[in-house]
Amino acid sequence: MRLKKYICDKAFLKMVCTIAAPIILQQIVETLVGLADSMMVSGYSEFGVSAVQIGSQWEQIATLLSFGICSGVGIYTAQFFGSQDYKNLKKSFGTMIMLSVAIAIPFILAAVFIPKIICGFYISDPTIIHYGSQYLIVTGISYVFVMVSFCFNYTYRCMSKTKVTMVISSITVLLNCLFNYLLIFGHFGFPELGIVGAAYGTLISRGLGTLMYVIYSTKTKQVFLGKLSVMFKPDPQFLQPVIRRILPTVANEGLFGVGQTLFFKAFGMIGVHAVTSVAIADRISNLFFMVIWAIVSAVQAIIGNTLGKNDMKLAKTYADYFMGMGLVVSVVLGLLMVITAPYLIGILYANESGVVQQAATFILYAYAIKIGLRLFNAVIFGFLRAGGDTKVLALLDSVILYTVGLPLAFLCVTVFHFDIVPTIILIQLEQVIRIILAFKRYRSGAWMQNVTADVN
Repeated sequence: MRLKKYICDKAFLKMVCTIAAPIILQQIVETLVGLADSMMVSGYSEFGVSAVQIGSQWEQIATLLSFGICSGVGIYTAQFFGSQDYKNLKKSFGTMIMLSVAIAIPFILAAVFIPKIICGFYISDPTIIHYGSQYLIVTGISYVFVMVSFCFNYTYRCMSKTKVTMVISSITVLLNCLFNYLLIFGHFGFPELGIVGAAYGTLISRGLGTLMYVIYSTKTKQVFLGKLSVMFKPDPQFLQPVIRRILPTVANEGLFGVGQTLFFKAFGMIGVHAVTSVAIADRISNLFFMVIWAIVSAVQAIIGNTLGKNDMKLAKTYADYFMGMGLVVSVVLGLLMVITAPYLIGILYANESGVVQQAATFILYAYAIKIGLRLFNAVIFGFLRAGGDTKVLALLDSVILYTVGLPLAFLCVTVFHFDIVPTIILIQLEQVIRIILAFKRYRSGAWMQNVTADVN
C-alpha cells in the first residue's frame, strides 16, 4: 500500500509528458549538435576539445548564476501563473532580465580583457591556454544573449509552454552547428578560422536565438510582457521579499558553478588527457542526463503551480509520483549508458588516442551510477525550489560540494596521485551524502510553501 502512492495515474503521466517531451526533444537536438560541434573541433585540431572545454569554464559560472536568478525568481513566476496574478508575473520577468544582465556585464569584461588569466587558472599547458583564450574572448560577448534567452526559456517552462522553447532552442543550436561547419573549416567561401570559428558560430547563433524569443513573445502578446514601466520599474515592496528569498539560490548556484570549474582545475593537474576524456564523457552523458532536466522542469512547473493554488495535499501527491518515476527512469538510463558507452565513444571520437577513449569509457561507466543519484537529487531539489526552500537547498548543494566533493578531488590528485578514472569514481561519494540528507527534507514536507504571500 505504501509503494502504491509512488505509482502515478495516466492523467499525471500525460501532464508530465506534455511538459517534458518537448524539452527532451529540444535536448536531443542540442546534445546531438553539441556532439557534432565537438567532433568538428576534435577533427580540426588535437587540442580542440580541451581548449573549448577550458574556454567554457568561465561561462559555466556565469550561466549557473543566471540559473540561480531564473530559478529563484521562477519560484514566483510559476506560482503567479498558477494563481493568474499576471501583474506580478510581469514584474517577476522584468526582475529576471535586470538581474541577469547585471550579472552578465562583469563576466563579459573579464572574458574579453583577461582571458589568459582565466584559462591559465585551470591548466598549465600553453597551447591549450592560447586556443582556449581565443575561444573565450569571442564567446564572452555572447553571455548577454545567453542570459536574456535563459530568462525567456525559464519563464515559458514555468508556464508549461515548453513547445516554444523547444522550437526556438532547436533552431538556435542547428544554426550554431551550421555556422561552426562554415567557419571552422572555411566551407562555401567563408574564412577558415578553426577553433575561433566555433566561437563565432556560437556568438552569431545565440544572438539570433535571443532575437527569435523577443519577436515571438512580442507578436503573441505573452502574459509576462507588459509596459516597460511596469516590468522594470523599481518596486521595493516587490523586490525586497523576492531578492531576500532568491539570494540563497543565487549564492548557491554561483558557489556551485565555481566549484564545478574547480573540478576541472583538479583534472587539469592530472594532464590534458584527463580534461579531454572528461569533456568527451560529459558530451555523451548529456544524451542521458537530458531526461533529468526535462523531468526537473516538469517538477518545478507542476509543483510550483499547485503550491500557488495553495493545494498542499495535491502537491505532496504529485511529489510522491515524481519520486516513483525517478526510480524507474534512473535504472533504465543507467543500463543504457553502460551498454552504449564503448560504441558511442568508438564511433564519435575515433580520432582521439586510445588512452583518452578508454578513460572516457570508464568515466561513463561511473556516470551510469551517478545518473541515478543525480536524478533523485535533482527531483528533490526541484521540490525545494518550487516551494522556496532556498536556504536548505543551498546547504545541500554547495556546502556538500565544498566539504566533500572538492576535497576528495584534490586529495585524489595531489596526495594519492590517482589518474582520472579512480578520481571520478571516488568523488561520487558527494552524491550519496547529498541524497541521504535531501530525502530526509523531502519526507518532512517542510518545503511545501505558497510564496505568493511574500508580495501580496
